[in-house]
Amino acid sequence: MTHKWPTAKVCDGSTSVAMPAGGKPLDQFDPSQQDFRSEVTTPGSKGGTWGSGFLYLDLSAEGTESVTVDELHLTTRVPKKIDPPEWVALTQGGCGDVKDRVFDLDLDKPKLVDRGVVGGGEPDPSEPPARTNPLGSGFTVSSTDPAIIRVDVSACRGNYEWSLQIDYSYHGKPLHKVVGPFKSFGAAGQNTAVYTPDLSTGKVGTPSPPADVPIGCRRQQ
Repeated sequence: MTHKWPTAKVCDGSTSVAMPAGGKPLDQFDPSQQDFRSEVTTPGSKGGTWGSGFLYLDLSAEGTESVTVDELHLTTRVPKKIDPPEWVALTQGGCGDVKDRVFDLDLDKPKLVDRGVVGGGEPDPSEPPARTNPLGSGFTVSSTDPAIIRVDVSACRGNYEWSLQIDYSYHGKPLHKVVGPFKSFGAAGQNTAVYTPDLSTGKVGTPSPPADVPIGCRRQQ
């Protein structure tokens, strides 16, 4: 089982990132590179998403055996609260979506909801088709029959460190795998610097005061 965080696989121009105090300054990254947001959110860089992000879980098994994917949940009932970010890098854009099996993770509530198959675009022919069956006895994966789950993560009123646990079973034996921890920021502090980098040149620009909530969260309220 592997994972990808925090950008959408198809043309993601809108996922923004943030950095807590003690992390690297923005000018140590190159915003003109498409993957700079993934670099910001590595454990070594210590950053996270601003408002929302995408976690992809690539589920499979070794050899010829199958495993049953039973449940997906936060490792703790309430995610750990952390301090506001020192800086935020806003990005904008995007070009549609593809059909994915989607779970919504609202860290403010906190609540994880299975939305089923979502998206109006064509599926990516290089990846397995989106699974429609619920987690449990009917959701099995193997090396030749993998599955991908997309978790849409949002934080609009707080700042959190969190991990997800995948519960699965092999010949009836319960097992689990934890992915994370990840950071998701949704509440700026008085000293949070907000940048809108020029993605074509990589120039960081001059910071502005923080908005009340991340842009994507305004549509939810």
